[in-house]
Amino acid sequence: MTAFYEPRLVALSIVIAVLTAFAALNLVQRVAMSPRGTARAWLVGGAVITGAGLWSMHFVGMLAFQLPIPVVYHVPTMLFSLGIAVLVTFFALWIAGGPRMGALRLALAGLCMSIGFACMHYSGLFAMQIVPAVFYDQKLFAYSIAAAVAASWLLLGLASVLREGLNISMLLARAGAGIVIGVALCGMHYIGMAAARFEPDSYSLGAVPGELAGSSTDLLILIATVSVLAVVAALLLTIIDHAHLAPAMHPRAGGAGPVAARDPVTGLARRAHLEQTYDDLLEAVPGPGRMIALLAVGLEGQQVISDSHGEEAGAQLLRELAARLGTLVRPGDTVVRLDEGDFVLLLANLTDSEQAARVAARVGEEIGRAVPLAQAEVRVSARIGIALYPRDGGDCDTLLRIARAAQSAA
Repeated sequence: MTAFYEPRLVALSIVIAVLTAFAALNLVQRVAMSPRGTARAWLVGGAVITGAGLWSMHFVGMLAFQLPIPVVYHVPTMLFSLGIAVLVTFFALWIAGGPRMGALRLALAGLCMSIGFACMHYSGLFAMQIVPAVFYDQKLFAYSIAAAVAASWLLLGLASVLREGLNISMLLARAGAGIVIGVALCGMHYIGMAAARFEPDSYSLGAVPGELAGSSTDLLILIATVSVLAVVAALLLTIIDHAHLAPAMHPRAGGAGPVAARDPVTGLARRAHLEQTYDDLLEAVPGPGRMIALLAVGLEGQQVISDSHGEEAGAQLLRELAARLGTLVRPGDTVVRLDEGDFVLLLANLTDSEQAARVAARVGEEIGRAVPLAQAEVRVSARIGIALYPRDGGDCDTLLRIARAAQSAA
């Protein structure tokens, strides 16, 4: 039995896959950067939204697969495949948004995810209720499993790398990664569809010959439509949130004001702008229960590298570390360079101290990663102190003094 594809539905499935992957990457950022209670809400809600989006790509791809017979989908089986998709994306968000893991554990997690992707796909094919039963080309079946593994590794790996920061460059990077992941997910699906083989006398249980089996698909189409709208809404909220916060803080995060006011090495704001930036953040704190965190970050070993490898190597090191710090902050936060090896992060509109501690832990991780220079690969470490408004004081100087005292004790 020969099948063909409806090109418009194929294109739609690819668009849905890319949007869903992009949404998932931004939701990983929410899970990773939010306080614990909020992170759980993002985890559950994000799994439902992106899992349903992933399933919608799969279902639209199945609708694109046109057989010369009417097909009835077994709704409970399709809903079961939807549940698998939600569980798989929950697992992905949980792994990628949780504590950083090594390459081996991420690889094992990707293998587990690929099993979920394959189960979702092939349970969907089973729901077509084709008699005699569908059989599969073994080589293409193996290729589809390999594609599922590759898509899983791509999703987890890129999500882990791009999970911190909400600036324009990071959003663009996630958009590009979303395209790559979406195409990989569609590749898994369409290779799996190509593996399916149908007998010439096949028919779908419950279908009336010569008529389209619309009754069994109406509910599924409704679920897919709502799911895609939810994915689009999640993306719009992300973009609106970014657009709302970025204008106020983007200049400061990247080096505020005139060129003369910037640090010539890193391009960040200088000490003279720290108090003004803090005052602006203080005015923006919306009400009781909200706080500002000041993180004092002192590099250890930076001067030794400058002395041994030269001033240009030291400047290159500082530029790389400043860029890494920039990926850890959201629109609304600020990175400032005070002097040779001292930086300050101002984190706006926090809900608890744990959120600041999580950012500090990530700062330590990023600073501690190796930095490749022209002459060698080098490493430095950081001492980090935290002070919170209003707990530790109300003015910038007090918070900076307390953060530096905590830094010295660290």
